[in-house]
Order: sequence, then C-alpha cells, then structure tokens
Amino acid sequence: MMPFRPRTRRRSLHADEEGQISLLGVMAAAAFACLLLLVINTGYKTNAKIELQNAADLTAISGANWVARGLNVISLNNVTETQLVAFALILPALDSAMGKAGGNSRGGARIDVHEDTAALLRKLMADRGKAVPAAR
Repeated sequence: MMPFRPRTRRRSLHADEEGQISLLGVMAAAAFACLLLLVINTGYKTNAKIELQNAADLTAISGANWVARGLNVISLNNVTETQLVAFALILPALDSAMGKAGGNSRGGARIDVHEDTAALLRKLMADRGKAVPAAR
C-alpha cells in the first residue's frame, strides 16, 4: 500500500479544472432567471399602470359628459326664457298695432292673453329686474 501524501493530493485538486464550467453555468442560469423575473414583473407593473390610467381617463370623460349635459339644460332654459320674454314684449305691441289697424282709439281688435300666462310673464320679467307693461 502506498503511504498517504496529503500534499500531493492537495496539489492534484488544485490542478484539476474539471467542473468549473458547471459552476459558471449554474451562476449564469441564476442570473438569467433573475433578469427574466425582472422583465415579467416590469410587464405586470406597466400593465397595471396602463389600466389605472385608462380608468382615470374614462372617469374624466364621464364627468365631462355630465357637465356638458348640465350646460345643455342651462342653455335650453335660457332659450326658453328668452322666448317667453320676447312673447311678453311682443303682445302689447301687437295689441297696439291691431288697434291702429282697426282705426279704434281704444285698441281695436284686442288680443286677450290668459291671465295666468300674463301673470307668469310679469313675474318672470320682474325677476329679471325689468318692468312689464300691464295689460289694458
């Protein structure tokens, strides 16, 4: 039997370079796996951010639509009020014109406005701060 020589065996282990590539392969695979997980995580975060932005955009559009609808109602109310005021101002003028056309000093053919309508028009004009001529 050969005597045990620790120095010789130690030298032979240091000189043996077999298996180094497997250690480098394991480390490279671990680095590749870390990079792959980083890319996947970044994709998930980007997708979540896009979905959140889309939700915020849709909320803003919905709010803008409701504001536009409210402004349309206000505009419709203003047009209706303007037409009522014009009606209130035209009625006395028509009464006077019909009287002159009929040759009657009192006003000729009288345009009778329903009292509720006349009262409503007077109230509307009074709210606006303008005087409305009273019906004769």
